Amino acid sequence: MSLGRNRGVATIGQKKMQPRHSFRSLPLHVQEELADRWGLGPGRWAIKVPTYDVASLQHDLDYSIGGNARDRYQSDRRFLSGMLAAVRGLPWYRKPGGYLFAWIFYTMVRAFGSSRFDFDGPWPLEVVLYRELGDF
Repeated sequence: MSLGRNRGVATIGQKKMQPRHSFRSLPLHVQEELADRWGLGPGRWAIKVPTYDVASLQHDLDYSIGGNARDRYQSDRRFLSGMLAAVRGLPWYRKPGGYLFAWIFYTMVRAFGSSRFDFDGPWPLEVVLYRELGDF
């Protein structure tokens, strides 16, 4: 597996690993509500790394949808790829720290994230949204 250079999409050989559902394709009010629930809203956690917001939200959606161990691995690789792509857009003096934090976050997710992944899935998007938001 290699990290694709195009738009931060992880690849296996020449096959791109696309998420089953894109966080960006959700309606804006749903994105905002999920961001608040998943800790990336206005009352976010102490360590603020806005560069990784899109990758983090997509990763959280992938984890809520669930699946098998391969789905989790692909989700984690997309997370890393998205973070690395975001870092490439930073000024030169922020890139070393950005790359370091991206790899630390990825390592932590791989080491400790299995308890948060829904191995009972994959769930349809409508079920995930209802579970997370109730009647939206």
